[in-house]
Amino acid sequence: MAFTKLSLKIFFIKLKFNFFPAFARSGACVTFISDDFKTIKIELPLNYKTRNILGTMYGGSMYSAVDPIYMMIFMFLLKDKYIMWDKYATIDFKKPGRGLLKAEFNVSDEELKEVLDELKTNYSIRKVFLVDLIDEENDIVASFEKTLYFANKTKGKLWES
Repeated sequence: MAFTKLSLKIFFIKLKFNFFPAFARSGACVTFISDDFKTIKIELPLNYKTRNILGTMYGGSMYSAVDPIYMMIFMFLLKDKYIMWDKYATIDFKKPGRGLLKAEFNVSDEELKEVLDELKTNYSIRKVFLVDLIDEENDIVASFEKTLYFANKTKGKLWES
C-alpha cells in the first residue's frame, strides 16, 4: 500500500491523538479517521486501566473515550474560523461493559451544512450529537448526548451562557 500525503496526515493525527495524555489515560484508542474527517472510530478495551471495583467498565473511562471526539471532528472541518466548545453531556448507561467497546462518530454533510447555515445568521448556536458505545454482541452499553457550542468569530459576540 502506497502512502499518500493525506493518508500520512491522517496517520499522524491519529497517532498524536492516541498519545495525547488526557485521551491516552482514558484507555481508549482512535482506530479510524476518514479522509474527510467526518467519521472517527474508537475502541475501549476492558483492562486494568478501565476496570472498576465490580470488574466492569468504569463509567469515567467510557465518558473520557467519547468526550473529545465530536470537538476533534469539528476542529478539522471548521478549522479556526469558528469558536467551538463542549457545553453539555448526558450519559445513559444501559448495561455493564464487560469487554471491548466501540463507537463510531459521524457528522453528515447535512449536519455540517446546518451548523454553517445557522452561523451565518446567529452569533452562536448549540447542536446535539449522539453516539453509542457498543459491546462485542452489538448491544448498546451506554448512550451519550454531546452538546457543542459554536460561535461565529466574525459576528463579534463570542460567548453566551
